Amino acid sequence: MNGKQYEEWFRKVLNLLPPMSAVVIDQAPYHTMLVPETKNPTMSWLKEDIVAWLIRRNIPLPPDAIQFQTLTKAALINHARPYFKPVRVIEQITKQLRPDVELIWLPVEHCELNAIELIWAYVKGAMAKVNRSNAEEKEGSINTTRALCEKKLKSVTPELWAKCVKHSINFENHYWEKDHINQEIQQIEPVIINLDSSDSESDWDEIELHDDISDCNE
Repeated sequence: MNGKQYEEWFRKVLNLLPPMSAVVIDQAPYHTMLVPETKNPTMSWLKEDIVAWLIRRNIPLPPDAIQFQTLTKAALINHARPYFKPVRVIEQITKQLRPDVELIWLPVEHCELNAIELIWAYVKGAMAKVNRSNAEEKEGSINTTRALCEKKLKSVTPELWAKCVKHSINFENHYWEKDHINQEIQQIEPVIINLDSSDSESDWDEIELHDDISDCNE
């Protein structure tokens, strides 16, 4: 799937969702495509394109600059950074078509928080078994593979989906628990040892230490 295909599919899905739904999405490249007009300049851009980006957004000159053209690319990007407001394509689509729907973005590389990944694993596992058998019999084809995929997807029951969701929630709760423990550790007050002790205390420590040594020698 590419960005265009995903965008078309996502529009169809939005129309099928009940009111006040939430959509959980991972940060695959075709999920996070930006609206072209909101892309932020980078060092790979030509300097004149960065300047045009700044002028198009009516961004004021830095106090010590006469014109943007006198600044380096790095300085231009640093000046533009506070004005960065990238918008993802599917965020824009959701806002336009279904403002009642909330998009929940998963952290990068945490597929265990996405219940749908378990469904894909279930379908792929079932297909792999049949495909191996078909390969041995030399009867495998793209049509049979597609038919098998559709059959397995239709076999996903609400009960199976509920188990997958519960599995992901357990992972989420585990991470929340770990995060809470880390916060508690960070909140522990430091122990301060006063090294500026009095002479009398030092003498007393020496006496106690001497007595302990004497006892050991006896």
